[in-house]
Amino acid sequence: GRVSTRRLRELQADGGAAYSHALEMPLRMTLDQQLIQQLDPMDPTVRASEVHKARQAAMDAAPVLQGRANVRAHAAARQEAALQRELERARASELKQELRLADKEARQMILEERRLEAMLAAEERKLQAEERKLAAQLAAEERKLARLAALEAKQVGVELAPGEAPLSAEELAERRAALGRKRQWSLLVRRDVPRAARQLGMHSRRRNLEAAKVAAACAQRVRDSMKRNAMYASKAGSRCRRLMRDAIALQRKVAKEKAEAARQREREEQEQRLIEEEMREAKRQQQRLNFLLTQTELYSHFMKGSGANVAQAGA
Repeated sequence: GRVSTRRLRELQADGGAAYSHALEMPLRMTLDQQLIQQLDPMDPTVRASEVHKARQAAMDAAPVLQGRANVRAHAAARQEAALQRELERARASELKQELRLADKEARQMILEERRLEAMLAAEERKLQAEERKLAAQLAAEERKLARLAALEAKQVGVELAPGEAPLSAEELAERRAALGRKRQWSLLVRRDVPRAARQLGMHSRRRNLEAAKVAAACAQRVRDSMKRNAMYASKAGSRCRRLMRDAIALQRKVAKEKAEAARQREREEQEQRLIEEEMREAKRQQQRLNFLLTQTELYSHFMKGSGANVAQAGA
C-alpha cells in the first residue's frame, strides 16, 4: 500500500546515509542516484516499492563507484611511483655527470703533471748536455793554457834575446810569479766566471720551472674550488627544500609525540581520578555500613531494655 510522508523521508534519509557511508569521498553521481533525488517525498503517488528500488539501486551502485575510486587511487599511486622513478633517474644522471666531470678533471690534472714532468726532464737533459759541452770547452781551454804556460816558461827560463844579460834568480822568480798570477787570472776569467754564470742561469731556469708548476697546481686548485662552489650553489635550493621537509617532518613528529604524551597523561589522570572516586565511594559505603550496624546495635539494645521493663511491669 501507500506509505506516509514521514516514513518516505526516513527511507530516503537512510538511503542517502548508506550511500555516503559506502563512498566516503566525492564521486560522480549515477543515474540511480539521480533517480533517488528526483523522487519527491511530498508526492503522495510515490510508493514504498519505488523508494525501495531506488535505495537498492544506490546500494548496488556503491561497490561499482568504490571500485572506480580504487582504480583512480591505484592510478594515482602508479603515477606517483613513476614520478619517484623519474626523480631517482634524474638524481642518478646528475651523479653520473658529476663523476664524469671529476674523472675528466683528474685526467686533465694527470696530463698536466705529465707535461710538466716531460718539460722538466727535457730541461734536465738540456742542462746536462750544456754541462758536458762546457766541460769539453774547459778541458780544451785548460790544455791551451797549459801549452801557453809551457811556452812562457820556456821563454822565461831558456830563450833570451841576443846580447841580453842572463836574468838573476830573483828576477826569474819574479817573472815566474807574475806569469803564475796571469795564468790564474786567465783561468778565473775563462773558466770559473762562465761556469758560475751557467750555474746561476740553470738555477734560475729550474726555479722558474718549479714556480710555473706550483702556479699551475694553485690555478687548478682554485678552479676546482670554484667548480665545487658553483655545484653547491646549484644544489642549494634542493638542499634547502630537503632541510625544510626534514624540519617539517621533525616538527610534526614532535607535535605528535607531545599530543600522545598529553593524551597519555590525561588517561592516567582520568584513571587516577576514577580510582580515587572508587576509593571514596568504598569508604563512604563502609561508613554507611558502620552507621547502619551501630544503629542496629543501638536499636536492639533499646528493644532489649524495653522488653525487660515491660516484663518487670507485668510481674
